[in-house]
Amino acid sequence: MKRIHDTIFILHKCDLSIRLVWEAIEKHKQTGPLFSRFHFTQNLTHYIILESLSFFEEYNGYFIAKKVEDEYKEQVVTVRNICKPIVKQINKWTGLQNFRDNFIAHPWRNKGKLVIPLNASYDIPITWIEFQFLKDLIHYIHEIIKCEFSDEMNAGIWMADNLNENVEPKYSMNDINIKVKSILEQVDKITNDHQRDYDVKFFEYS
Repeated sequence: MKRIHDTIFILHKCDLSIRLVWEAIEKHKQTGPLFSRFHFTQNLTHYIILESLSFFEEYNGYFIAKKVEDEYKEQVVTVRNICKPIVKQINKWTGLQNFRDNFIAHPWRNKGKLVIPLNASYDIPITWIEFQFLKDLIHYIHEIIKCEFSDEMNAGIWMADNLNENVEPKYSMNDINIKVKSILEQVDKITNDHQRDYDVKFFEYS
């Protein structure tokens, strides 16, 4: 694969992931507060932020003239110039990176202190329509790239899909059940040594 194929595939992957997550949000979003800790769609909005930042790490780090083959440099410069108004709008959410660092990629801490998303000052999407706006802005960039690099995008997707990694699972179900039994026995012994009586159930898989 050429470098142009690599970067376009990664940008495509991020855009596709965001759109798939948004489909799940549309199907399951709660009717209460957007950042309710008691509904899993909060985590889905976090994943949109995560993939959006991954998109821009790739866009700014590798979808640039000095990182692609000479034959594509002029096209990349042109596409990036066309996308400037879209990128400028996304960058108006100035808290995306810090929110990811403090809430998504790490525990809910800022400089060692506990912080709660609603109580912290982060300039990020906070309504469903804002998240849809972010999702759509990323997709506009993707579609512009696709128009300019249609053949390269198709080739990159095909090449990535056909990579044979030969990945085998580390544990079978039987292996896992054996390990669960062993772990339970060890935990029970240590718990008894500390004279504790915890009602924690371990599961057998089937």
